[in-house]
Amino acid sequence: MALVDANLNFFYVDIGTNGRVSDGDVWEKCALNKRLHAAELGLPGVENLPGTNIAVPYVIVVDDAFPLEQHIMKPYPGQHVEISKRIFNYHLPRARRVSENAFGILAPRFRIFKSPILTSPAKAQTNYFGNMLFA
Repeated sequence: MALVDANLNFFYVDIGTNGRVSDGDVWEKCALNKRLHAAELGLPGVENLPGTNIAVPYVIVVDDAFPLEQHIMKPYPGQHVEISKRIFNYHLPRARRVSENAFGILAPRFRIFKSPILTSPAKAQTNYFGNMLFA
């Protein structure tokens, strides 16, 4: 799980959960969720949208596997929703695509992210420059 801003900067990465676990379960256990609920993330306050007087809070854009919470924006559930909600559901994945693009840029740059690391955590260590070393 990762939190990426609109400029493709990673703010949070959690790699401590098995890939077979659902996003909702990962969210329940991750430190980001706990810090968000404890108001420890330092999110900016409510601001006006550019060129308008419409004040909105900063949010995390997610898919429908996540719970709806104060700083979480997810699609409307169901197949038969009114037209305005369908339009919203159509546009929301475009915002989520930013994080997909960040991983798309990261994987070719650092090829180690393309496949599992075939060693135990006890045998892997990080050197001063952040490179993975294997014993």
